[in-house]
Formats: sequence, structure tokens, C-alpha cells
Amino acid sequence: MFKKSRDIRIKGGNFTVITRKKGRDPWRKNIAPGAFHNSRERLEFDPPKCHPQTRVAVIQAIIDWIEDRQKTTFITWLNGPAGAGKSAIAQEIAELCYESGCLVASFFWSRSATGRNNAERLIATLAYQLLTAIPQLRQLVEQAVANDTYIFSRSLAAQMETLIIQPLKKAFESKRKGRADSESPKVIILDGLDECATQEAQQSILKVIADSVQKFSVPICFIIASRPEKAIRDSFNDKPLFTITSRVVLDDRYHPDDDIRLFLVESFESVKRTHELRSLLPRAWPTDDEIDQLVRKSSGQFIYAATVMKFVRSSRGRPKDQLDIILGITAAADAAPFAELDALYCRIFSLVLKDDCPRALEILSVAFLVDTYGEHLTARRIETMLSYRRGELQLILTDLHSVLHVPVLKDEDDEDQFDEDNKLRVLHASLQDFLMNPSRSKEFYIDEEKAHARIAQHFLRYIREYSPGKEDVYSCDEMVFCGLERHCYNSTATKELLLDCFDFDPEKWASRLITGFFFFEKGMDWDEAVSSYLDMAELHIWFQEQEAKVQEYFRPASLTTHLSRSWKIAIDSMCGELCCYLGTSTDQLGSRP
Repeated sequence: MFKKSRDIRIKGGNFTVITRKKGRDPWRKNIAPGAFHNSRERLEFDPPKCHPQTRVAVIQAIIDWIEDRQKTTFITWLNGPAGAGKSAIAQEIAELCYESGCLVASFFWSRSATGRNNAERLIATLAYQLLTAIPQLRQLVEQAVANDTYIFSRSLAAQMETLIIQPLKKAFESKRKGRADSESPKVIILDGLDECATQEAQQSILKVIADSVQKFSVPICFIIASRPEKAIRDSFNDKPLFTITSRVVLDDRYHPDDDIRLFLVESFESVKRTHELRSLLPRAWPTDDEIDQLVRKSSGQFIYAATVMKFVRSSRGRPKDQLDIILGITAAADAAPFAELDALYCRIFSLVLKDDCPRALEILSVAFLVDTYGEHLTARRIETMLSYRRGELQLILTDLHSVLHVPVLKDEDDEDQFDEDNKLRVLHASLQDFLMNPSRSKEFYIDEEKAHARIAQHFLRYIREYSPGKEDVYSCDEMVFCGLERHCYNSTATKELLLDCFDFDPEKWASRLITGFFFFEKGMDWDEAVSSYLDMAELHIWFQEQEAKVQEYFRPASLTTHLSRSWKIAIDSMCGELCCYLGTSTDQLGSRP
């Protein structure tokens, strides 16, 4: 123990001798140094950082929570859509806490980094950082490791108890009763939980934290940043986490558009100062309108803006030409400006069950293509138009909360069709561009013309099942009856669509338009009334134009002959109503040119 010592006398006391063979470090193979907030692995090449003077409000809100000595929750869940900047915010908070001395540990997951893509090294990595940040723990933790050389192979709960909870208890129990050091809150930051291995692992981590946080003898609080994926969402919505967690959602309340605009403006200025071809750039480039377009496309998500700037500032291209590709002014050729964003979208959609994916894309087709005539596109409206059972939309889209706002299923009596929270919203404006570009979305591609055809089929079914006395509970009639012509005209006339056309009743369709939406009830002016009649005429022409394909598929059947009488009645009814309306208008408003 005391090598080469002589004439030493010791009376009383207890000694703990920890021996270790030279060169053997029990931590080296059991922790993930790359998961530290200041690791070279994470920060050397492309660190996730907040642009100066951005995300100020949300960062301050979290710092205020950390410093609040009266807080009743010791976990904050920082969540938001994919690409919203959660990792950059977590990094910024980690650095601020490190500077102030309150950061005791952190773990930043990454799906593509060995050691940082699962739960195996989490507790050991946190324990190692804790004994570094809190010197009183070192001997206690190292003794625990010496006592059980297989501790790192035990369950997460067992590791948490042995390496963190018990050492904290022993280190501080003699100082005071209850929680010690309450004047100095300590923080553990966990970022990218959704990038950790499996959903079961994610839920296991959250359970261990929930069970442990109240056992700590010093006030340690957790900041957990992730996308709102199903397994994580379910854990935070259930006890005990539901009652002991504060939530910070990266939505419009923190004015992300202002931050993104600042980031874009200053980034473009940097390009104009540093790019090899800066002398060729116009002084007024980019224009305010171009900045506005980029802000709108970002939809509050920093990943879009960051991807744009990475492409524009590339030394292998001309910045102005690169921006023109982004804005769609010029063709991309072989360039892939959104490769990083596309990889993120593909990863998210790969989470959807194989059987659910076609229906998820069908719902998104409705969100992208259906004219809502000023109404909110609620879950029940979509389910009604697509003939889905109540609650089906929530089940199908359960893995897409990172890119969609999916309305919570409520009792029918509590559903307000005018409440913004009940509306299905696409959180990324760039998602439609991705899904409707086959080279980008690949197996998730939405063919726009085929999507219109599928929507037209659903609308034809809806009209077929409609009866005059049927109550329009979810206000779908206008979207369907008024939207049919547009979807037919923009569709690929598939065999399935043409077959459904044989069951179409133009007379019923025209009657519903006249009695429900047009003319006197809506107070139409001259242009609207004429436009309504022309829409009917356009649909009639479309039906006639499909005759060649009908003959190809269904000879000797003829769609034109089959519907001729019904179309004549429909046209006469609409024409008569229009004449009556115009006559009334003339009497009331005087003659028109």
C-alpha cells in the first residue's frame, strides 16, 4: 500500500485499498466520450450551434426553470418537429450550464455513431461525468465499480442505483437531511433520445429517470430533448412522467421565423464577404422577396434554412446559381441541394408500418391537394371523405408527429371544427416538395395525378352515398361537391376511376350544388355564378373526353351514352337556375353590360 515506506505507525481509522492493474481502465470500454457536450467527435467538424442572437426566448425559459429554486418538476422535455433545432438549443444550454458550473453530465445520442446509438453506455457515461463534476463522488463510485466488476453489464436501473443514486446518498447524507446543496441546482442534459436504438430502449431510459429523480439527495434536474415520437410521447403522457415533467415545445410562440430570417440574412452576408466568387454577386442579392420565400419554406424549422445555406455557400458552385436552384428558378441537374433534409424525411417515414404507409400518403395527398374553401381540414373531415373509421387517422399517423400536427382524438361533443388544434397541419412546407419529387422521396413518392384520381374516386363514392336528407355533420359536402371537377381534371384517368364514373349521378350532383352552395344562399356575384356554371360544363367535357379510354377498358360499354340523360337534366337545371339568378340580379341591380 505504501511502497518503499519505512517506520510508519497508524492507529485506528478505516482504510479502503483500491488496486488496479497498470493500464486497465474500467471506464474506457464502458462509456461513450463522444456523447459529452464538448467532445471532439461531435464538435470538430459540424457542431450543432445556435446562430448568435437566435433562440434567445426559449433558451432563457429553460435557464429560468433551472434556476427556479421553487420548481416542483425536475424534468423538462424539450420537443418539437424534426429539424426544429433541438440539438442546437441543447448544446447552447449545455455550454451555458458548463460555464456556470451547474452542468454535471450530458449524453448526446446519434443514430450513426457507435456507442451513442443505444442505451448500453448511458449510465456509465453519466456516472463518469458526475464523479468528475462532483469530487466527493469519485472514491464512492470507483469503490462501487471495484466491488462489482460486472456492474456495466447489469440493467440500467441497477447501474443507476449502484453508480449514481447510492454514491450521491452516501456523499451528502451526513451534511443535512433531505436534499443537499439546494442553492446550487445541477443539470443533466440528454439530447436526441429518439435516435437511441429501439422504442423499448427509449421507454426504459425514461422509466429509470422517472424512478430515480426523486431519490437523488442533491437537486439534479434533467433536460431531455427529442422529437415527439410515439414511444417517447406515450411515456411522457403517462404516469409518473406526466406529473413530474415540464414541457417546452418548439412552436410559433417562440417566433422561429424571426430567428430564421436573422440567420439567413447574416449567412448571406457572410457568403458575400468570403466566397471565392463574391465579386460577381449583385449588391442587392438576395432580394427581400427571396428571403421571404426561404423563411416561408422553412416553416419554423432551422434544418431547411441551414441546408439551403450549406448548398449556397459551397465553394464548388456559384452562390447566385445555387440559390436559383433552391428557388426552382433553374433546374437542379445533378445537384442534390436537399440531400440532408431528404435523408431525415426518409428516416421518419421509414418508421411508419408498411401496411399503413399507403394510407398515410393518401391522407397527406388530401392535405396537399384538397381545397378546403376556408374550412379547417380536421381529422373527422378527412376520415369522412376517405371513408375511414373514427380514430383511424390518429392510428395511421402515429409515427409522423415529427412532421405533422396530428389532432388529439376527443369526444365528439368536445370537437370544435373551428379550433386550430383540431386541424391536421403539415409542419414542414418543404415536405410536399419532397414527397412529390420521385428522385428525392423514392418509395414514398406521391404521384400528383394519381393522387388526384384517388381523391376523385373517394369524392365519387361520397356523392354516390349522399342523400338529400343526410346531415352534413362535418361540413364535407362543399369540399366534395365543389371540388370534384378540379380533381377529375388534374387526374390520370385510371381504370379504377373510370369504372367509378359509371355510378356517378350528374343530376344528384348538380341538385346539391344548386340547393346547398350556389346562388342565393352564398350571395354570389355575377362572376361567381358564371364560374359555377362553367365548372359544371368543364366536368361534363372531361367525362366526354374519357370515352376513348373507356372503350379501351370496357368495350362495348359507353360512359357518354350511359350518363347522357342525367347530364342533360343536370345542365338544364343549372342553366335554369343561373338564368333565374341573373334575372333577379338585373331587377335588383339594374342592367349589366
